[in-house]
Amino acid sequence: MALPSKLNILASVFFIFILSRCVPVTSENHQILVIYDVTGSTEQQLPSPKKVLEDISKIYPLDDDNYMYDGFDVGITFFDELSSGRIKHKSFKPAQGSAASVNPKKRKRELEEYFNLVKRMFSKALSTTPNDRPQSKIYNKLCRTLTKVAKKENFDTKHVIIYTDLFENSELANFYNANMLNAAANDPMAFAKKHFEKDCSFPDLDGVTVHLYPYRNAGTDAVVNKAQK
Repeated sequence: MALPSKLNILASVFFIFILSRCVPVTSENHQILVIYDVTGSTEQQLPSPKKVLEDISKIYPLDDDNYMYDGFDVGITFFDELSSGRIKHKSFKPAQGSAASVNPKKRKRELEEYFNLVKRMFSKALSTTPNDRPQSKIYNKLCRTLTKVAKKENFDTKHVIIYTDLFENSELANFYNANMLNAAANDPMAFAKKHFEKDCSFPDLDGVTVHLYPYRNAGTDAVVNKAQK
């Protein structure tokens, strides 16, 4: 049997290379919602935009090329005296096309620029939002916000990152009242049904991952543990 000529080998390699460049890039679309508690909080307690991006990187390592072609929608909202505050967000569309039409270096640069915009969005939102609000509508806001997240169907993954002391202080309940907080911690499900679920029932959160970062220090650790239940 005659050995293939060098020309035939080169042609085969070139053909395989062309085919590989015509394969569509694989991408997913991710939603990340960050919720800050600005009630009863000091400015020093609020995590910086840099810290938030570090926490996002725990979920999606942004220097990992596996996420280079993916899309992201990062939003920010607040626990405050209002239960219907809007969500500010920025989107980065998933890459479309073939490996030949999507420039990897350009795509990585655009992704980096996108998260710099996200960082500036966090900075602006925090600088224009007064902290230490008088009321903490945590349950109501969380329930309604997660309902919106759960209904979104155009995302492959959904993550909600929450920074809060979990101290409800609204018309539904007052966790600054020691007796009420103890009752909530002793039987959370019964308490929620009596005080919270009449106002809003949590949706099916299948497909939504919640990351909770409670504000706590040595003086508040015990009461935050109770509120967290």
